[in-house]
Amino acid sequence: MREYADGHDLIRSLGRYFDYYNNRRPHSSLGYRTPAEVYFEGRDSYKALQLTPYTEQKMVLTMGRG
Repeated sequence: MREYADGHDLIRSLGRYFDYYNNRRPHSSLGYRTPAEVYFEGRDSYKALQLTPYTEQKMVLTMGRG
């Protein structure tokens, strides 16, 4: 357990950890890819879909805007 000098030190440390966890650390459950790789791969795939305006509207209502 680490002691932090103040809240700012804690926030900086958490930022570094989340960056490592999401962008650098491969996850076995994600096929040894990082969460960022999986997220952006899915996002790019979504953008590549050829959607009709009706289908796109239904997806926005179901999934939300992202």
